[in-house]
Amino acid sequence: MSNQKKLKKLPQEVVNQIAAGEVIERPASVVKELVDNSIDAEATEITIKVRNGGISLIEVSDNGTGIPEEDLAEVFTAHTTTKLESLDDLNTLMSMGFRGEALSTIVAVSNVSMISKYEDENIAHKVNFNSPDDYKVTGAARESGTVVAVENIFENVPVRKKFLKTAQTEYRNILNILTPYFIIYPNIHWQLFKDGKKVVDLESTSSKAGKIDKERVNEVVNQDFVERMESVFFDGNGMQISGLVAHPSDHMSRTKYQYIFVNGRHVWDNGVAKSVFQAYDRYIPHGKKVPFILNVQIKP
Repeated sequence: MSNQKKLKKLPQEVVNQIAAGEVIERPASVVKELVDNSIDAEATEITIKVRNGGISLIEVSDNGTGIPEEDLAEVFTAHTTTKLESLDDLNTLMSMGFRGEALSTIVAVSNVSMISKYEDENIAHKVNFNSPDDYKVTGAARESGTVVAVENIFENVPVRKKFLKTAQTEYRNILNILTPYFIIYPNIHWQLFKDGKKVVDLESTSSKAGKIDKERVNEVVNQDFVERMESVFFDGNGMQISGLVAHPSDHMSRTKYQYIFVNGRHVWDNGVAKSVFQAYDRYIPHGKKVPFILNVQIKP
């Protein structure tokens, strides 16, 4: 007699939790997705609060355009986005987020609530989620923007939660995710709270988003070599490259202070890094690295 089990379709709840593991790997992933949404909402003030390394709580609030009441629950539905209508839109996309997956997967693996005041509505609204399909929308008090609270990440997915590191390690991952944002968005007032204590407070500057502001970099990196960094600019071949590069005397063994952005999005490209290091090859000891911060602006 065959022991082969009958093929069964997975319940949607299980599908959501599996998908969440692909998009949301750890608390830092949640922070990134929520911050991207705040930036896309044209926020000029973003505050991030984390507790227990983001495992117990992640809260991101902004003063952006807000979300209409009719869309408040829908933003947590999979593949729902305001940024794409067709495949052709990918050719002109400039927003930070676009897949329409992040919020739905966050809801699948944590307790989520959101309060948002849409700029064209008189009052704010709040939505509480018990699950992706179990939610309630009510009136709320908020002057502008949106605040999203994510609690107890992976509490209902123990197999994923056991792979999380210590609270301190998860917090460092969050800080590593946020640091490039602090640099490339000097037009935003950033605040970060860790377990109730304010650890970052970066006032906005007059520089536009995407501008590598030396004053802001100095605040964020807080290293002596920043004062000696030189500005660079290139315009050609359909792109613009701008930023800061270190003096050759400030070479180091590690690659901690190298940042590459493409249209304001933090990336890592071995080809760009190799080109920079080759340019320094005659001036620094073999195998050493230099700090640099570059933003490449190019059409999508």
